[in-house]
Amino acid sequence: MLFLRLALAAGMAGLGALPAAPALAEDPPTAPAVSVPSLPGPAIPTNADFPDFSIRVMRDGTELELSGGFKLGIGREFRRILAESPGVRVVHLDSLGGWVNEAEIVRRTIAERGLATYVADICVSACTVAFAGGDERWLHPAARIGFHTFASSDLTSAEVAAYIAREKIILARAGYDSGFLDRALAVPYDDVWYPSGEELVSARVVTGMAAPDQFALSGLGPDLSRDTVADRFASALPILDALRVLEPARFATMVDAMREAYLAGATEGEIAGITRRSVVPLVQAYLPLSDDATVLSFADLVIDQYRTLLGADGSLCFEYAVGADDPREILAHLPGALQERELRLEEQIFRTALAGRPRAEPGVVQSYWNEVATTLGGDASADGLSRLAASAAADAGLQARYCEATIAFFEGVMSLGDTKASILFRDFFDAADAL
Repeated sequence: MLFLRLALAAGMAGLGALPAAPALAEDPPTAPAVSVPSLPGPAIPTNADFPDFSIRVMRDGTELELSGGFKLGIGREFRRILAESPGVRVVHLDSLGGWVNEAEIVRRTIAERGLATYVADICVSACTVAFAGGDERWLHPAARIGFHTFASSDLTSAEVAAYIAREKIILARAGYDSGFLDRALAVPYDDVWYPSGEELVSARVVTGMAAPDQFALSGLGPDLSRDTVADRFASALPILDALRVLEPARFATMVDAMREAYLAGATEGEIAGITRRSVVPLVQAYLPLSDDATVLSFADLVIDQYRTLLGADGSLCFEYAVGADDPREILAHLPGALQERELRLEEQIFRTALAGRPRAEPGVVQSYWNEVATTLGGDASADGLSRLAASAAADAGLQARYCEATIAFFEGVMSLGDTKASILFRDFFDAADAL
C-alpha cells in the first residue's frame, strides 16, 4: 500500500581532488604530485571545505557505506575498517567527491577485494573514481552519478591533461566506454554531467539498476542523528511530514524504528514495511475525518487499484484489500503513478483530518444505505461484502469475486452523487475507534 522511495536531495554539486596519486602496479605511471580539488565554483576548495566522512558497516557485516567527502585519510580509514570486517561484499558510496588520490586508494582496495559498489543517492566527481573499483557496479533507479574534469591551482594545464589521460586509462580498464569517458572528463570544472541510467548501463559504467531489496537502504548522509534522520525521512515523504504535524508522538516512535532498521542495514522494502505497518492504521483511522473531496478521491483510487490487481491476479487483489503482511509482491503489480497517487491522498488525509468534523444524522445515513441496497443488493452491499470477505478468506476461488463486488459497491455509492456518496463512504471507512 505504501511505496517508500527516498530521493534525498544533495545540497552541493560535485567535488574532486588529488594530491599525489600513489603508484599502482596495475595502473599507468602516475602524474606529478598535484592538488586537484574540483568543487564547482569560482574558487578551488581546500581539504577543510570538503564535508566530513563517515564509514559504517551494516547488514550483518556484509555491506559498508562510505559517505561524506573524500577528505585526506579516508583511504587509510577505509582499509582499516575493511580489515576488521572481512565479510563485507558491497560498498555503498554516497559522496559529492573530494581528493582524487584518496578516491583511488578506495578504488584500488575495492578492486583488490573483488567487492561490488552501489550508489543509492548520489556519487559525484572523485566519488566516481572509487565507484569504478567495483567488480559489479549497481545504481538505485532514483540515484545520480555525476562527472566533470579536474582543476588545480598547483599544476600546469599540461600536467592536468596528463592526469586526466591517466584516469581515462584506469576507467577504461574498468570497462567504461571510451567515448563516454571523453565526454565525461571534458565537462568543465564548474559544471557536472549526470548521465541517464540508460546511458550509464550502455557505457558499462554500471552493471544495472538495483532492485529495492538487493542492498541495504543507504544515502541519508554521514549525519545519522535522530533529528537529522527524522528530517530526511519527512522531507523525502510528505506523508510523514503531515503525520509529524498531526501525530508528533507517533511520528517520533515510527522514525525511531525506521532509523534503527536503517542503521542495522535493512533494505528499502523492509523499511517500507515498517512505514506501512505504522501509517496504514492511521490512514484508516483518519480517513473518515478528512474532507469530502479526499474521501471521494480515496474511493476512486480503491476502484482503480482493485481493477489493476484483478487484471493480474484476483488473489493478489484480495490480499491487498484485507491488508497483506508483506505488500511488496503486490506493489510490483501497481504502476508507479497509482502508488504516487495513493501517497498524495494519504498525505491529504492527514492534512485535512478534523476531529470534530460534523456527521450526518444516523437516520439520514441509513436512508442513503437503503438506496444503495435497493439498487445493488446481493454481495454488492456493505453486509454482503462483509460476508463475502469471510468466505473468500477460506476459499481462494471467491477472492476475485470479492474485489469485483467491492468495485460494483463503490461505483453504486458514487452513482448517488457526491453529497450522498461522501456521507456513505465516510460511514463505510469509519475507523474513529482506532484513534
